Amino acid sequence: MESEEPKEKKKLSKRTIIIAAVVVVVIIILAIILTSSEDSLLNGNDNQPPAADAGQNINVTVGQRVLFDGSNSTDPDGDELIYHWEFSDGPKYSEEKFYRYFNTTGDFTVKLTVNDGKEQSSAEITIKVNPEGPTGPPEVDLEAKPAAPLIGIYNFIVRSAEPEEQLANFTFAIRKASKDGPILYKNDVSALGTTGNVSFIDSPTQTLLDTNDNFMVNPDTTLPAEDGDFFVLYYKFQGDEVELDYEEFKTAI
Repeated sequence: MESEEPKEKKKLSKRTIIIAAVVVVVIIILAIILTSSEDSLLNGNDNQPPAADAGQNINVTVGQRVLFDGSNSTDPDGDELIYHWEFSDGPKYSEEKFYRYFNTTGDFTVKLTVNDGKEQSSAEITIKVNPEGPTGPPEVDLEAKPAAPLIGIYNFIVRSAEPEEQLANFTFAIRKASKDGPILYKNDVSALGTTGNVSFIDSPTQTLLDTNDNFMVNPDTTLPAEDGDFFVLYYKFQGDEVELDYEEFKTAI
């Protein structure tokens, strides 16, 4: 009868062989992983993508020179970037920064793509091109028509306005005793109607300040304007109010 000891040895031998084989396989797999990681580090396969920065949305006027600058684009690995700009109206550029002009109004999309030689990213901005604005305030000449003694309504007539512009661009003030005195009343011309303490008759249009337009001031306790006070007309230009002309309140003798 065969003894039990050799059988146990055989079992142990097979188990040892299996364990040894598993260990060898694990070692081989780890070696492959480590080798791949080293190759990745050496060959740059762990590259991180760049981040494109085309700047902010821009508002310009027709014919204005515009700077496009992609220098704020970055690459985490410090790789040199290749720039590619595309405009919705057709032009393409490959510089980091450059100037261009827009000769037509409208909204234009600009797409910047940066590439580090392995990966790329894009960013878009919008350029709004507006019609060319005024280069300066218009020339306006006011004439004061003295108030009739019993009626007491003062008239300030536009004798000329060059060029004619939208009412929304004008404001006025009634000032005490001088053109720079305390303000008794102030408003936008476009806010005036044909009735009230201060009314406005727009002739012949309802949108432009032009010749023969008439400001009518009817003082009362809420607007205590009187002879010696001043009517001052202003123009909104580049965020400021520019004084155009002024006239003194007078009563006909």
